Amino acid sequence: MTAGLVLAAGAGTRFGIDSKLLAELDGRPLLEHAVAAQCAVAALDRVVVVLGSRADDIRAQVDSGAPRSSSASSGTPASRRRCAAALRGADKVIVTLGDMPRIGPHLIARFLDEPPRARLMTDGRDIRSCSAPRSSRACTS
Repeated sequence: MTAGLVLAAGAGTRFGIDSKLLAELDGRPLLEHAVAAQCAVAALDRVVVVLGSRADDIRAQVDSGAPRSSSASSGTPASRRRCAAALRGADKVIVTLGDMPRIGPHLIARFLDEPPRARLMTDGRDIRSCSAPRSSRACTS
């Protein structure tokens, strides 16, 4: 089984009062874009969304778009347990971040055949350190 995992448990305190995950892009919350991208990859048997801070607000405002999506929340230890249970049996887990709405299904699908610990890089740097990637490729670390 291959699963998708969207990490969306952070408080986003640097963003201000409102949750960054609920900030809108093209009329939809950032998290909704990230979840939809994972759910659009047919080869993913299950998609799990890890929520933490403001989980109730996020559930009320984000359309997960697919019954394959579930969430784990209630604090870090509980989230880890529920996440581990939801991903039990997975041979591979494709992890994306809930606040990176431009990581689309075509890019997620490229990781299906990549070796373990493959990461997205742009201009030779880990994508997590880049705000607006111009060109990206899959590579291993």
